Amino acid sequence: MEECTALLEDFCRISGTARGPRMELASRYEAKGDLASLERVLGEILEVDPYQREIQKRRAVALLDLGKFNEAARSAKLARLVDPMREPPKPNNPNAPRAGFDSDEEKIDRAECWAIEAQAWLSAKKPNEAKDALKEALRLDASNERALQVKERLETERTR
Repeated sequence: MEECTALLEDFCRISGTARGPRMELASRYEAKGDLASLERVLGEILEVDPYQREIQKRRAVALLDLGKFNEAARSAKLARLVDPMREPPKPNNPNAPRAGFDSDEEKIDRAECWAIEAQAWLSAKKPNEAKDALKEALRLDASNERALQVKERLETERTR
């Protein structure tokens, strides 16, 4: 696996904008738990095309796990601001209609972005920003698991 990863890295270095090999690298680094490499590769993909919410979200979570909370909040914010009509089609179903900005699917997706942002702000010791992001996450999806965890953490920290 290491040799394949090294070959993919070499290919990406010379290919410029090759998305497919970078996605393969991201999957390999994610499976290995190599968060720094995962974040780097996702960042390279976003340099070429920042209108990819799923990639922005994955990068935000990787940044969170790396302890880069302000960067994670920024990436989560960028993810939630992506207009669903500008996102590339889903690889597994390229002809499927894209969700509108007010669709339930879109609201759930944006709620997760808000929740990641709230988690990042709370971890960065910025409770006011965390509360604002949490409020939006729960407004869009009251059952968002990450948002409910952040809410619990906020309440626990408030009672200390």
